[in-house]
Amino acid sequence: MKPIKMGRRTWWKIREKLHVDHPPSHFLRTKMKEKLGFTVREHTVWHVNKDFDREYAAYEEAKLRNDEMNLLLSLPPERGRQSTEIHLDFYSENKRTMFLLKYAEELSKDDNRY
Repeated sequence: MKPIKMGRRTWWKIREKLHVDHPPSHFLRTKMKEKLGFTVREHTVWHVNKDFDREYAAYEEAKLRNDEMNLLLSLPPERGRQSTEIHLDFYSENKRTMFLLKYAEELSKDDNRY
């Protein structure tokens, strides 16, 4: 079954709402799978800078020309950046569907979805 992916902020908002409906013991990993139908997994993702080669070539060219103004204004480009996604691994299609219906609003506002 496909996991539901979201950013950390969205997960914390949903988690706060889950804490209202469920006792703290349901948030232990084994109980979470049994009672809520899913387990939580943090996943680190690397987002590649697709323009790195072009940006680095321009940076090196400015360096060779000894163009101090451009060098001061621009730092060497980054190859990419890292972010953390939360993955919810569901074990029941029914519980996954109910989760999506109940928290659709929070998931639609997620700014870290990829």
